[in-house]
Amino acid sequence: MQTVLAKIVADKAIWVEARKQQQPLASFQNEIQPSTRHFYDALQGARTAFILECKKASPSKGVIRDD
Repeated sequence: MQTVLAKIVADKAIWVEARKQQQPLASFQNEIQPSTRHFYDALQGARTAFILECKKASPSKGVIRDD
């Protein structure tokens, strides 16, 4: 049986290869701009900030929620 993490990695590798075929890096590389937002500055802010992630499965726990 394949672990959840191994399945995620395998599926993502397939997705990446498909995207490379659909949209090669050379087709948009000249449009890439550096970010004007600075990660360190964001951490220094006075407000509490959160980075949230919704997951269907966890590599260690397996499926969290069936939908």
